[in-house]
Amino acid sequence: MTKEWSRIATVALTTATICFLILEPAGAALLSYARWAAGYRTASWLRAEGWAAFAVFPLMFVMAPVLVGFSVAPLTWLLKRNRPVHATCLLSLVLLELVLCLWIAPKYGRGLFDRGRHRLEKEVGVRQLAKDCMSLYVRPPAGIQSMYNTDFEQNPRVPATIRRLRPGYIMLMDDGIRIELHGGFDHYGYQCHHDKKSGKWIMVWFSEDARDEPVVSIPDTGLRRPKQL
Repeated sequence: MTKEWSRIATVALTTATICFLILEPAGAALLSYARWAAGYRTASWLRAEGWAAFAVFPLMFVMAPVLVGFSVAPLTWLLKRNRPVHATCLLSLVLLELVLCLWIAPKYGRGLFDRGRHRLEKEVGVRQLAKDCMSLYVRPPAGIQSMYNTDFEQNPRVPATIRRLRPGYIMLMDDGIRIELHGGFDHYGYQCHHDKKSGKWIMVWFSEDARDEPVVSIPDTGLRRPKQL
């Protein structure tokens, strides 16, 4: 009876190990794609990125020790059956997945986000985006003075390139315009301002975890914001 229960437990743990071996990389793949989609501003995946960040990523850390614990039974069974090669392969696979999901996926998540962002910049054109930012800064919609939240994608008075970014809010400042794409604990987006020293309009990518990254500069075209809107 004891041997029978031991066999059932081994089969159950082996099945669980196989399931976790599948779920771990699936979670890493979902998280990685969500980061790329966030950079590309894919509407259907913007919410998924938040879900992936707050659900999948912690779940991967929970699954990691569970995977190690579940793999002990099949490893022990393989060693008792004198199958060291099979045990070594299983142990190597478990360790490989732990490295993949707990180190590689988080480490290169930022790179995937930047790839999505650069693809979007190529699609809309950074020079055109900067010019549209300048235009919106100089001639904002009537009644707008500092900051506004609205359904930007449905607002024809907002240039198409800016609508494509799906911004969270747009702030009109004294010397330029700030387009924020994400808030909370990770603010990032574009800022376009007139640099008096160089006489150019400069657009940068800003984020909380890195220095401002210059994107493009436009020669001064004489555009100036009226003193009173």
